[in-house]
Amino acid sequence: MDDRVEQRDLPTGTVTFLRTDIEGSMAMARSLGSGWDALNARQGGLIREAIDGHGGTLVRTEGDAIFAAFSDAGAAVAAAIEAQRLIGDHPWPAEATVRVRIGLHTGQAHRAGDDYGGFEVNRVARIAARAPRISSGQCA
Repeated sequence: MDDRVEQRDLPTGTVTFLRTDIEGSMAMARSLGSGWDALNARQGGLIREAIDGHGGTLVRTEGDAIFAAFSDAGAAVAAAIEAQRLIGDHPWPAEATVRVRIGLHTGQAHRAGDDYGGFEVNRVARIAARAPRISSGQCA
């Protein structure tokens, strides 16, 4: 029996990481109750659409956050812009103002099993936390 985990085909070398986060997601989840799950799934679907459309690889999701990798920095920027437009143009429920921060960072990829680890991953998370937010009706 083989106990090795099959590793995904993640970009290596110089990689551009993209990370997203919904601003105020905990308060929004409390206020929307059972409606939160559908809203979170929809925003995740829009972001994944942009990632897939620009050749990115979804690495993982963490609650409402998405972490992806791109072998091409220009494609990562294009995916971030498209995600912002998709989120800004989407008809969200009136009781929810969806504001998503998107951070990008390019650096040397450090594989950690079926994921990435190291400083570059931490840096993109910090960039996303400080990124300007895009909400309904806005786009970059």
